[in-house]
Amino acid sequence: MSSPYYRPSSYEEQQLYDHLIACRKVETPEELLERFQCLFVDGTDYSEPHILETLHNIAMSRIADEEFRFVLNRCCRILINFWWFQPAYRWAILELVDLLQFPSRGTVTFVCAQRLRRLVRDFTKSEEYQALQRLAQVIEQGYELDSSEHVKAQRSRRISHSNWVDGQGYQQTQERQQQRSLRDLIHRYPYLYPHCLSSNSSVSEFDAIRHLQGERQQKFECDLSRYVTYMVQQSNGNARPPANPIKNPTLLSDAQLRKTIKHFTGQVERKGTYKDLAQRFLTYTSQVDSYRTFKEALYHYLVSSIDSTKPDYGRHHFNQWLHTQLKNTLPQSDTQQLNSFLITRTCHQLIESLVAPPQNVSNHFVFVDLINNVGATVTTGLLLKLLLLYNNLKSSLEKRLAVLYKHYEPVMDGVEWLVASLENLQIAFSIHFGSMNLPCLTRL
Repeated sequence: MSSPYYRPSSYEEQQLYDHLIACRKVETPEELLERFQCLFVDGTDYSEPHILETLHNIAMSRIADEEFRFVLNRCCRILINFWWFQPAYRWAILELVDLLQFPSRGTVTFVCAQRLRRLVRDFTKSEEYQALQRLAQVIEQGYELDSSEHVKAQRSRRISHSNWVDGQGYQQTQERQQQRSLRDLIHRYPYLYPHCLSSNSSVSEFDAIRHLQGERQQKFECDLSRYVTYMVQQSNGNARPPANPIKNPTLLSDAQLRKTIKHFTGQVERKGTYKDLAQRFLTYTSQVDSYRTFKEALYHYLVSSIDSTKPDYGRHHFNQWLHTQLKNTLPQSDTQQLNSFLITRTCHQLIESLVAPPQNVSNHFVFVDLINNVGATVTTGLLLKLLLLYNNLKSSLEKRLAVLYKHYEPVMDGVEWLVASLENLQIAFSIHFGSMNLPCLTRL
């Protein structure tokens, strides 16, 4: 997870932040939500006129069109980060995010109030607000809200308001479920949280997102372990109907899940586990005499995944692309002795080329084509081979995946390849970088 980005605050901005920090210490979430709506959404008749004047001054500044979104985002995060660490108040985060799309109450004639309302409307179209919406989605889908009667009572209201905003109804049919967009799935992938839910505006935000990520990852690993144990008992004929139904925590079918777990825990390419292959490669390359020799070895290490699955596809498509990428990586260093910098730079370069943003059309097509031909599991295994060579590469991959997620987030159809990849990566990360009970998994 990257370090927080600090934007210097003006004196008036700091006054606003300090005011909200003071209020959150003594007021209930309901009182804070009403205060927030009066101050930001209505922009008039605030209980403390000097704070409203301060906000109006910020809104009327020459840089407000570019900078106000950062100020409002920080104000939102001041309350959100406080509520996050008090589970009984987490419902208020959902209300706050929704509140910003509510119509303003009353009419205003003052230019400063009108400008403030426009800036708030503009904020709801910003990247910062999209991150807040994803955070609300993650929290609403979270297990810690299941027992909250307040949230249960509010969900129908939230859906009704969402329909009002979208201008169309929402029916929970099986067909609609199959067509859901990536936006509905963000809660399933904790490794995307730091890059999709955060604006990196403060240490407290950094801590809240990291805490959320840890909670959800631990919950997924626990649920997956329980479900695998249940599947093992079923296959042995020892399964008794559980008191509480045990659900598959992934979007994969049971057969797909079983196959995927076997792939990431068992032997691949008839040579050993992924960790075995990585260790052998590292042992071999510790003795190579040049960077060029290392790249040649890395090429064979990676293409063996494709050759053992679809050799024709590898020979006619992917292998040549990979060979070209490696050949063009730091060619001026080919005759140099191998060192950690060259290894690190090469692995990062391959991740950037393979998981390229859609704007890089040719490389992005290679990634999509690879998944569609050899499958998401083998493609994930290819990425895993790189991650196991260099410990700090995982965060780089997560950033690239977050870029893909944001690009395809509103898409309703044609992203099955990405969903399958995200599911496989969640499982692979849990097995190889988490704290799962591997003996249980290997009994499948």
